[in-house]
Amino acid sequence: MIEIGADTVFNNRCVLISEGASIRFGARCLIGPELHVMDSNSHDLRLQHRRQPDPKPLSVEIGDDVFIGSRVTILKGVRIGRGCVIAAGAVLMPRFEAPELSIVAGNPAVVVGQVSADAERPN
Repeated sequence: MIEIGADTVFNNRCVLISEGASIRFGARCLIGPELHVMDSNSHDLRLQHRRQPDPKPLSVEIGDDVFIGSRVTILKGVRIGRGCVIAAGAVLMPRFEAPELSIVAGNPAVVVGQVSADAERPN
């Protein structure tokens, strides 16, 4: 299942793969080009079982008003809170959690800052 909130906009060449859990985008998200989001490993990682599906897919949750830069990879079980900014090229590893209004960057991704409170005030 893939769910996309109102007024969320995707740029070119995004790949969303849901294989048993779910991927959910909140409202008003802005998504850069070449995003990859997966709710599973696509296959079992154990050597003797690699031709079988991932036995433990995990849902991906992306909150409202999230900005995701280009070429970001989001793996299973990730939670991104409301208002976060995800820097270009970031790789969010399984079960990574970004608190609301976080700035996230790197491979593997880490929280590197906070979105300014001024960013929430309308002009």
